[in-house]
Amino acid sequence: RIVLALAHKFDEISNLDIQRYRREHSRDIGECLKKLVQKGCLRQSGKGRGTRYSLSNRNQSQQLSLLTDSEHKYLNSEHKDSNSEHSELNSEHKKKLIEIAKSVGKTRRANPKQMRDVILKICSEHYLSLRTLAELLNREPDSIRNHYVNPMIDEGLLQLRYPEQINHPQQAYKTISSSE
Repeated sequence: RIVLALAHKFDEISNLDIQRYRREHSRDIGECLKKLVQKGCLRQSGKGRGTRYSLSNRNQSQQLSLLTDSEHKYLNSEHKDSNSEHSELNSEHKKKLIEIAKSVGKTRRANPKQMRDVILKICSEHYLSLRTLAELLNREPDSIRNHYVNPMIDEGLLQLRYPEQINHPQQAYKTISSSE
């Protein structure tokens, strides 16, 4: 049910995406994904580590009927609304961040210094998740984490929302201001 809820929420998911929400071993998650593909609930694209899954063309109500009432209500809740106080970004702020990130997001080979500057600027007001950063910068989350976020944390430029739990499912990053 959680896999289907994540596929519904994010349109496309991978084994790694599910690991952020569940503590099962990746092999067990892979078996679950395989069963959902066999049942026709998910559509698979790719092979191996790069495999992505999305909801199949099945009737959406059939897929959602597999979810419990509470999870189904969550998918339609006000928390998903981009203007919700629970959303990471409201629509105005998101527009502002998209504009800032446009300079590096439109090119595949951005200058690393320019990319770092943009990350610092978009993380200056609010904590942003790796997924949000990757979306804004038009990059893969692993690439952003490995090439920019982790080194910037080590250099004391970014702070973690949950420093005591580095792999927290809602981990997010914010620029450390010079006055701190």
